[in-house]
Amino acid sequence: MALLDETARRFLALPPASTPSAEPSATTGGTGQGGVGPVSLGGSVDYDIRHSSEVSLGVVTTLPVTPRLAVEGRVAFAYGQSLYVLPEGIDILTDPIDIDLRSRSLEAELGLRLRQPLGGKLAGYLSAGAGRRIARADMSLTSALLDTGGQITEHQDFFAVGAGVDLPVLARSRAALGTAVKHYPGIGTSLLLGVDISLR
Repeated sequence: MALLDETARRFLALPPASTPSAEPSATTGGTGQGGVGPVSLGGSVDYDIRHSSEVSLGVVTTLPVTPRLAVEGRVAFAYGQSLYVLPEGIDILTDPIDIDLRSRSLEAELGLRLRQPLGGKLAGYLSAGAGRRIARADMSLTSALLDTGGQITEHQDFFAVGAGVDLPVLARSRAALGTAVKHYPGIGTSLLLGVDISLR
């Protein structure tokens, strides 16, 4: 959510947040319907997250260095959509405002992956890397008195660390269940949970 918050903040010409924005949780919202209690956008504007989701498709290549250590390159394309509601509006516009944000991004990452056998066919892994994300967002704002929009293109560097478990699926494929933390300097930190399926 850090990237979406920063995109909305820049579109609305708000100052950067002094601390990283909150990630989706039981109290701050996330994917789903209905929203939750308001949270702060840059410390000055409250908003409800009605829904937020992202789908990513990528290609990974691995170069073994040792039986347990490998260099890993990853390129991924992602499409995301979020709907924010500003229940008290912004500045002199006091009517509720809907912010519909649709983003497309291309992300390239290079890092190291350390594999640790856990017994049988299971193996855990630790990963660390760095990369760059190029994102384009289309945003629309609507209210009783407002109907406008615009586009923002961002180039963002990031650092990432991750951990998970490799699960064998078929003879020539595997699934990895894991989590990753990505830090975007000057923007914030995102926590990712997911499943990667690889074909060999």
